[in-house]
Amino acid sequence: MQKQGKDPKDLKNLELYRDGYKKLAQDLKTISTPQAFLDTHVAMANNFLRLGLYVDQFIGIETDPVRSMMALNGYSNEGIKSIELLKNIVDEIH
Repeated sequence: MQKQGKDPKDLKNLELYRDGYKKLAQDLKTISTPQAFLDTHVAMANNFLRLGLYVDQFIGIETDPVRSMMALNGYSNEGIKSIELLKNIVDEIH
């Protein structure tokens, strides 16, 4: 019985997340936003792009584990930033 997460092919599933983050970043570029929200809007697009780049680096864990571990730390930090940005958006709307 194979344990979940131990098969290197599982890393390929991360490509879906990477591609999703990058698509969100691209999609945000096409959405017009009021000037008052522009800074947060751009920051959110950049955040999604960085999350996608970190996932991409993590996918290479078998060839460069150190870089992948650094990417995991960066991903975690970007995740925290995305929560802060989403809170800012909610605050700006209210």
